[in-house]
Amino acid sequence: MLWFFFFVVLFFFLLFLMFFFFFQAEDGIRDLVRSRGLGDVYKRQVWDVPDSELRRLGLAGGLLALVAHVSDGAAETERAAMVAALRAAWSLPEESAALVVEVALADGETLDFYRLVREFAEVTTADERQRFLDALFGVAAADGAATFEEIEQIRLVALGLKLSHGEFIEAKMRLPRERRQG
Repeated sequence: MLWFFFFVVLFFFLLFLMFFFFFQAEDGIRDLVRSRGLGDVYKRQVWDVPDSELRRLGLAGGLLALVAHVSDGAAETERAAMVAALRAAWSLPEESAALVVEVALADGETLDFYRLVREFAEVTTADERQRFLDALFGVAAADGAATFEEIEQIRLVALGLKLSHGEFIEAKMRLPRERRQG
């Protein structure tokens, strides 16, 4: 009888540990911004930025970084376009936008495309997502012209953001023909 009691206690203890660590891992997975360090960096600053806005900024920065990294890393012109896009969309001071870009580009090679797209779609409106395509095209064309690969990456982002193919084409056509290869 003592062995039975021991195994029951051990079973529940292991079950407790499994759920405890599982939910801790889930919290870490869900909070992309904090896992990337952006939340901690902002919290050390004087700015009062709500967590929901930090999340949106981190996700936007991550998507911009994914497009910038398509063409073998982010050129200085692409960095500048990313900063300008974040400043325009979120009315950020230049230092704040540059910080978001720095953190996003530091993790740009390891970011999870599907997770970034899905979570960005969850925290933005359809209109915001449509306008964000213009920012993505701006980053892609910042080094002269958007390449076919960059345009294809943006098409995949648009698809993941639940935008129609027509909305993607509209955004693509707003980029002058001489600034796009595809």
